[in-house]
Amino acid sequence: MTPLDALIAHILWLWAWCSGLCSAAFPWVAVASSCYLWRSRKQPSNANPPPVTILKPLKGHERGLYENLLSFFRQDYPHFQILFAATRVDDPALAVVSKLRREFPSLDIGLVISDRRIGFNPKVNNLANLSPLIKHELILLSDSDARVMPDFLRRMAATFEDPQVGAATCFFHSAVRGGLWGRLESLAVNSYFLPQAAVAMALGVRFAMGAATMIRWKAFEQAGGFQSLAQHLADDYKLGEAIQEAGWRLELADCAAETQPRDGRGLEHFRHQVRWQSMVRLCHPMGYLSAALLSHGFPWLVLSMLWSGPDMASLKLAALILAAKASATVLIAARLGCRPPWRALILLPISECFLWSSWMAGWRCQKVFWRGQLYQLGEQGGLEPALNATPAVVEP
Repeated sequence: MTPLDALIAHILWLWAWCSGLCSAAFPWVAVASSCYLWRSRKQPSNANPPPVTILKPLKGHERGLYENLLSFFRQDYPHFQILFAATRVDDPALAVVSKLRREFPSLDIGLVISDRRIGFNPKVNNLANLSPLIKHELILLSDSDARVMPDFLRRMAATFEDPQVGAATCFFHSAVRGGLWGRLESLAVNSYFLPQAAVAMALGVRFAMGAATMIRWKAFEQAGGFQSLAQHLADDYKLGEAIQEAGWRLELADCAAETQPRDGRGLEHFRHQVRWQSMVRLCHPMGYLSAALLSHGFPWLVLSMLWSGPDMASLKLAALILAAKASATVLIAARLGCRPPWRALILLPISECFLWSSWMAGWRCQKVFWRGQLYQLGEQGGLEPALNATPAVVEP
């Protein structure tokens, strides 16, 4: 080994051990944070909660779509409206909506099919097209892959008993479904995102999460409405930021949604993770940088051992990291009232290396592939088509 190789090996070993020790401790900090956040789960006190409008953007027949939407139809809530938006009359998701309308004829259900765009974010375009049909002051924005418990609306709406609250968000947990890539995606949420989000929330950092966020319409209008989100990849993060900048509070509700992992192959999964990592880098640079030390100790140790050869101490530390992360994943899932992803945990070493690869790729990623379109990323996750640009605004 040359002197340069020896120096690189020494630096890599030092960094791997620093990151490894932090990564072994961080999951327990996340568990403590989740205990702090859910230390006093209370039943909603309002016996007559205000009516709510639920907005659901649709795009294709996703895994478990019927069960996902059904969970919102079965809410234990006195009065709510459900609105669906699609861009094509032949979207297969519309068949599911038609079935649910037949099964629940007494519910207030609306549907808009329009390709009108106010920006480059297709989800926000769909939601904006529902604006004329909204009847109620409290609005729940929820992705079509989310599935919730019957008391979900009550717990979300209870947060708005405080008149200063402009928005409420909740954590989400990924179900374990599908083959290799579906399980890796569930681990990306349950073992990687959730611990980081729990620590950030416990430290007082407030941000909206896309699976389900409830807003007060007055606050949303003051924050710029859908127009302020239409050019951003991270529309959920931008929503939470805009609500707070408008002088309203963003609170964490004591409930959780379950999301379904995406169908797809390795390249699609990798693109999704790189897109998510790029979003974090642009919206929260310090959080992205801290992941190198707090979340990626296992891959750094693997890289160090590949460079210099394995040693017993490094192998033990790597095993300790995996044990800590697996334990934290199970305990946080229990805190959220979700089923722990037991079957996926065997893939945790692969998931750690895969997420590290997408994190590394996110450093230099300036373009993302989303919904069949290549986009150039701007400041704070701004979107602009990189090829075959289409106008941002299109009338119906």
